[in-house]
Amino acid sequence: MRQELNFIVTLVTISLIFVFVGYLSGHYVAEIFWARQKSKLEFAAEQEAAAPAAGFASNTPLESQPVLEQKEKSPPPPTLYRVQVGVFSEKANADRLVALLKEKGYEVIRTLEAPYRVQTGAFSSLENANQLAARLREEGFEAIVIR
Repeated sequence: MRQELNFIVTLVTISLIFVFVGYLSGHYVAEIFWARQKSKLEFAAEQEAAAPAAGFASNTPLESQPVLEQKEKSPPPPTLYRVQVGVFSEKANADRLVALLKEKGYEVIRTLEAPYRVQTGAFSSLENANQLAARLREEGFEAIVIR
């Protein structure tokens, strides 16, 4: 019994040492990373500040000077409306509702972690989502439209 206790205490102590050493080395690596990022940003700022003066004072033809490309802004993602039929803390309850909805012919998704959300439909039109929710309510389900 005493040997088992000594073994457990030794194991816990060694584990704590490894965790502490891991923390210190991770902190050290993060410091180096952020210091490099900061120096890169400072270097870029210095180059940007010096670039206009060098560009206008030099005899370099305009065609050979570097051109800064503007990034195209992507359009915002479309709003999708989903019909949520249930939210459960127990996965088994959510799975029963998923099976019931699939049995009735609905395409259903369930979130992977608690709270388990059971949803169907993905509509860009709020009107279409409301129609599905109304149909589900007529069939006895509690359905709400969410974004």
